[in-house]
Amino acid sequence: MPMPAVEPPPAELFRQLADNARDIVIITEAEPLESPGPRIVYVNPAFTALTGYTPEEVIGRDPRFLQRPGQTDSATTAEIGQLLRMSEDFHGAILNFAKDDTPYWLDMKIFPLHDAEGRVTHFAAIERDITSRTLAELELRREAMQDPLTGLLNRRGFDNVVGRAWDSSESPVGAVVMIDVDRFKAVNDLAGHPVGDRVLTNLGRVLLGVSGDRGFAARIGGDEFALVLPEATQAEVLLAVEKLQREIRTARWTDEVGQLVTISIGIATRHSYADLATMVTESDNALYRAKALGGDRAVLASET
Repeated sequence: MPMPAVEPPPAELFRQLADNARDIVIITEAEPLESPGPRIVYVNPAFTALTGYTPEEVIGRDPRFLQRPGQTDSATTAEIGQLLRMSEDFHGAILNFAKDDTPYWLDMKIFPLHDAEGRVTHFAAIERDITSRTLAELELRREAMQDPLTGLLNRRGFDNVVGRAWDSSESPVGAVVMIDVDRFKAVNDLAGHPVGDRVLTNLGRVLLGVSGDRGFAARIGGDEFALVLPEATQAEVLLAVEKLQREIRTARWTDEVGQLVTISIGIATRHSYADLATMVTESDNALYRAKALGGDRAVLASET
C-alpha cells in the first residue's frame, strides 16, 4: 500500500525556526547583486542581539553596510561577490561591525534559495559569532611575530608581514635599512643587561617613530634591527636615517652607559623590483662596511 503524500511544512514553521535559532539568519533578494542590492528582506532576532540593528533599520539595505573598507578583508568580499554571481555557496570568516562600531567576526555560509521552477530568487546567510575564538587566534599569531622586549616585529614577523608588503608593492622606489648598535657587548658588560635592554627598547621606540604609517620596524635578533620603507625615495630614506642617528645620539642615557651610544647603518635601495631577501643581503653588506669603518655612520649599498 503506497504511503500517503506528505505535505511540506508551511513557511510559517520555517520562520519560527529561524526566529528561535541561536545563529544569525539573513535573507536577501538575489537581484540586483550590485549596490543598492542585494537588499535584505529578513533578519532574525539573533542578528539584532549581536549587531544592535532592528529589522526595521536593515530591511531594504545592502548587507555590505556592516563592513568597513580597509578593515574587512577585500579579498573575502570579492570572493563572495564572485560566488554569488555564479549562484554558488560561500563558506568562510568575515569581519563585520555592529551599530556601535564594535567589530565582530562571523563564520558565515551563504547559499542560494530556489523557487519551484529552480530559479534563484534569494540568498540566505547562516552566521555564527566567532569573535572570541578569532581574537584569541589573532593574539597568538601576534605574539608569535612580535619581539617581547621592544614590541617590534621579530624575525618571523619581518619575513611574513614585511615580505608580503614588499613583494606586493608596485613602487619603483623603497629601501631596506639594517641597524646595529656599536659595541653593544661593552654596554652590557659595563652597565649591565637592564641598561642594555633600555638601549634596545629606546632604539625600538625611535624606529617606530621613523617608520611612520607606511614603513615597518623589526628587531631581527640581538642588537640588530631593520627598517623597511617600501615606497620611500632615496632622499626620504636618507632623511629618515639622519633623524634616526640624531635621536640615538641625543638620547639621555650616557650617565648610565658611560659612553655615547651610536649605531651603524646599512642602506639598500630598491632596484629592478628586487625581492626582500636580496635587499636584506645588500643592506647587511653595507652595514658590515659601516662597522668596519669604525661605526657611527650610514653606508649605502651602492657605495660598497
